[in-house]
Amino acid sequence: LTREARYVREGVAQIAGWISANPYQYGVNWTCAMEVAIRACNWLWVWHAFRDSEVWNTSFNELFLDSVWKDGKFIEQNLEDRGGIRTNHYLANIVGLLFIGLMIPQYEDAKKWKEFAVLQLAFCMEEMVTPDGVGFENSTAYHRLVLELFAYSAILCKRNEINLPEAFWERLEKMFIFIMYCTRPDGRIPMIGDSDD
Repeated sequence: LTREARYVREGVAQIAGWISANPYQYGVNWTCAMEVAIRACNWLWVWHAFRDSEVWNTSFNELFLDSVWKDGKFIEQNLEDRGGIRTNHYLANIVGLLFIGLMIPQYEDAKKWKEFAVLQLAFCMEEMVTPDGVGFENSTAYHRLVLELFAYSAILCKRNEINLPEAFWERLEKMFIFIMYCTRPDGRIPMIGDSDD
């Protein structure tokens, strides 16, 4: 927003450092596809904001794009839908593939990832959110996480003229209504159900 190169330099340094310290599929940061997917989404927001800067040069951009493509491959090969139940982990996987497939269409797998993710996004809304707009995990913390994943994906789809079913939008609105009524005047929410912390 400020167009100050120091922020771009810091972003490039952090991402390059991370890539160097975490070779593909080696180490703790490659044990959970959800983490890979959320990292890819966050990095793509950074890329969208910084890619026109001179600091975000061609050689770094190639390193970055290669890393994000590997993220997509990892997510695709490690979808967290085993055990008969799909949770916020699986939804994060789908959102990661959606972001990568939509934002970097030149990837050989981009179209496949995008199409799969759009179908699964609608399916996840139906499967993971009850008709009254409450996340099936019965946790206010996970409800907020799932709402964030659905909302950002819906915005990205809308901006790219991808139609999601009307039922998706109806449940998304109900999710916002539910969280609005759960939120206290000070912005905090009662902790109902489990959460990672």
